[in-house]
Amino acid sequence: MSDPANGLEEARRAAVESATDRARQLVVAAGVTLGPLRSLREPAGEGGGLRGFAASASARPARLDAGESVLTVSVGMTWAINQPS
Repeated sequence: MSDPANGLEEARRAAVESATDRARQLVVAAGVTLGPLRSLREPAGEGGGLRGFAASASARPARLDAGESVLTVSVGMTWAINQPS
């Protein structure tokens, strides 16, 4: 990877976007809306569950050339839920 810091930033951005999209799909299916973001974390290792309403995702850079390393980023995000009035 020619610029690991840039690749890591891109992977983090993609993981956050993916988790947010997943959360939006879930709340639509449940008939509620997303409230404020309560927590955002990047787990040090795999495993361990998130408590409460959460969405998590992993992202990899779209392009991987021969001989390059794979960069994976996981994020956990927890939101409040707004109940319908």
